[in-house]
Amino acid sequence: MSSGLQELMAAEQRATQIIASARAERTEKMKQAKDEAQAVIEEYRREKEAALAASASAGGGTDSDLAVLQQENVQLMATMDGDYSTNKEKTIEFLVSLASTVDVVFPEDVRK
Repeated sequence: MSSGLQELMAAEQRATQIIASARAERTEKMKQAKDEAQAVIEEYRREKEAALAASASAGGGTDSDLAVLQQENVQLMATMDGDYSTNKEKTIEFLVSLASTVDVVFPEDVRK
């Protein structure tokens, strides 16, 4: 019976070694997968940064957009100033005519 017990203990030791080996392999695979994922992320980041730099140098940056918006703003202000100058006298005449043609009507209660 001791022979069976010794075989059982030996099998248990082998199982323990197999489990320890599997855990070590799993840990190594996890580290390797993490390193590979990090490399993919870094490559993607480099590609995106290069594309952004190329876009900025090609005139797609915010400075050129700001310059375009400022130019449009200047043009709109010039148009508005022209419209104001053109319509200023007409507007004043219209407002004066409205103010001078007001009919003053007192309600019946106020007249008494």
